[in-house]
Amino acid sequence: MFRYIRGIVTGRMEGGIILENNGIGYEISMPLSSAAFLAQPEERITVYTFLAVREDAVSLYGFDRHEELEMFMLLTTVSGIGNKAALSILSALSVQEVKKAVLFDDPGALTRAQGIGKKSASRIILELKDKIKESSLSVEENTETSSGISPDAGAREDAISALMALGYIRGEASDAVASVYTEGAKAEELIRSALKQLSRF
Repeated sequence: MFRYIRGIVTGRMEGGIILENNGIGYEISMPLSSAAFLAQPEERITVYTFLAVREDAVSLYGFDRHEELEMFMLLTTVSGIGNKAALSILSALSVQEVKKAVLFDDPGALTRAQGIGKKSASRIILELKDKIKESSLSVEENTETSSGISPDAGAREDAISALMALGYIRGEASDAVASVYTEGAKAEELIRSALKQLSRF
């Protein structure tokens, strides 16, 4: 129903953002590692979306790039993997990392995602191996910024990766980087500031 939404970030919520478009504020859940999740208030972005409708809930999921949306939808075709589990996987791994884990039989990589155990990881590999080989997902991860995300999003992701290498979980790292981010900041600056922020807790 909603292929993508272009709007202004007006706030953040647990696991997502509020994106305003034409006077409507959309609550959008998204991977914690996404540049959109780290976007600053009043920043204009484009988010590729999936609308999930159930008897008891209507939820909107968003992604930086169309390739992430495709992977999300592919993951939800696996038995036992719902929207939240698929989102958890894409919070912990990039599209390229998911594809490598599936194609090279590496369930351990998938278990980095919160809530994904060895059985679920093995099921993902079993059910997606042929689909990923035959799918339209490119072998190389698309790094274009056509989604409208600010070009310095790479610095944010580099900072998050560095914090994770120091032992912090992605959610902690993402929140810390978001809290200290300033436009044009380099990864090194974000890392130092985020570490100071984390040391307070």
